[in-house]
Amino acid sequence: MSKETSEFKNNNSGQIRLGIIPTFANYDIFKQTMNYQKLRPDINLALQEIETNQLVNTLKQKQVDVAFIRTLMPEKLDFEKIIIAQESFTVCLNREHTLANRRKIELADLKDENFIMLAKNSLLYETVINLCQKAGFEPKISFVSDRMSSIFQMVKSNQGVAILMHPQTKNSELSFVSLEPTSTNTLLFIRNKENHSKIENDFWNYLKQFEMPNRNN
Repeated sequence: MSKETSEFKNNNSGQIRLGIIPTFANYDIFKQTMNYQKLRPDINLALQEIETNQLVNTLKQKQVDVAFIRTLMPEKLDFEKIIIAQESFTVCLNREHTLANRRKIELADLKDENFIMLAKNSLLYETVINLCQKAGFEPKISFVSDRMSSIFQMVKSNQGVAILMHPQTKNSELSFVSLEPTSTNTLLFIRNKENHSKIENDFWNYLKQFEMPNRNN
């Protein structure tokens, strides 16, 4: 058996296991990543949706080969990294909300609003709570979900506002407004620091072309 054939079999017959955060499909990098499957139809790109706080351990335990995560402190991650983008909080409101046409919203202006929140196991839940507390109030949480579609539906129904790190979805019923003060997250691919198969390296090198400029990992 050739070396290349051996590597192929050792990597679960050509499968790459990619762990992703639940909002992965909303980013441009999703289409770019999935295009790899078209370029390499012999490789099975298997996606597994997991929250960031669980994804890191899943990668450490080698249950996935590569992970796409968001983090507030990428410098503290002891992995190989490909930085894709950075994003800040925006406020998602019903288009008819009195604040919907502002260019920027002060967090304190939301103190009397009902908050639609991502689930507690998401990286953003505690971050939003902490930001509100620093702004001098405790958020009134009326709905919690791990599904972005459910959060959008609640906002559309005027059940509250949502503070999200999320690409601005084109929707005639929603408005996305910058938040001040905010917090910045980094979106990146990570993998363990070790020897990798030829297949895994090929995929990793493919992802490098989408790396955010001026970042040294």
